[in-house]
Amino acid sequence: MVGIRSSKVGIVGSYKAVMARQSTYWSKMKANRESLGNSMNQTRSTLASVSSAFASAQADRIAGLSNLAAQAGLDRINAARKVQSQSMMKQIDSTQAAIDQAKIEAELKQRYYVYTIPAVPLVTVDTEA
Repeated sequence: MVGIRSSKVGIVGSYKAVMARQSTYWSKMKANRESLGNSMNQTRSTLASVSSAFASAQADRIAGLSNLAAQAGLDRINAARKVQSQSMMKQIDSTQAAIDQAKIEAELKQRYYVYTIPAVPLVTVDTEA
């Protein structure tokens, strides 16, 4: 047969060579598997840190948006309160002006009120008679 040696030494020697090659392949495969495991662990660690960073950024974004919404609400409340305050001040000013005008009219009536006495014809009395 071609390729197979008939001597016992030749078969054993080729068996040892095959086993040596298999041992080398096994150690290479084991090293590759460990390398792949280490690489996957590093990738998991990197993804965990990236995920944590994204989660933190999202939480900060949500907090920032809620702060902006709260500030916008406060601005609307303050604007409404300012408008109401201005309206009340206009009513107060209008009422005060009406009171002041009434006081002025009352003072004018008291100052310049003219009392008239009915005209009575004078009777002349003759004292010489």
